[in-house]
Amino acid sequence: MPAKDQTQHQTRKAGYQKKKVVTPEVLETIAKGFLCGKTLREIGREVGINHNTVDYHLEKTIRPVWREHIRDDLKEDLAKVALIEREAWKRYRVSQNLKDLDLVTWAIEHRAKIAGHYAPAKLEVGRKSEVRVAGKTPAEFNEETLRMIVQRTKERRAYEDARKEYFGRN
Repeated sequence: MPAKDQTQHQTRKAGYQKKKVVTPEVLETIAKGFLCGKTLREIGREVGINHNTVDYHLEKTIRPVWREHIRDDLKEDLAKVALIEREAWKRYRVSQNLKDLDLVTWAIEHRAKIAGHYAPAKLEVGRKSEVRVAGKTPAEFNEETLRMIVQRTKERRAYEDARKEYFGRN
């Protein structure tokens, strides 16, 4: 008996602890802590495990699940865009309406963006969108910028409304 007690004492003294079972709740706490910007040590203290174990579960359990969800979401988004493109092509073949071709173009560009196959957009600044700063007070500059933002917002809303009407969605 005394030998057994000494062994238990020595292992505890050396830093060995009984392994803690990592439950789904603990994994969720690890994930939330990581996403909130906590350090591995802080997360480990919070759930009562070593920071190396936290790192292990992030790499081997949590991040692979995140990656799989991202892949699933991308597949779903690509499927939606493909459906929009097919429907737009069908409508264009019947109506020969250029709005349908615009939608096809949008779908192709959007699919390329989702897949990461696109060049950065070039910003063209013309007289309509150009803001001159020289000779204006900060209040005048802010007012003109706000006016432009409101105008662009109205244009975007009109576009979205037209798209909803076109597809018959609310």
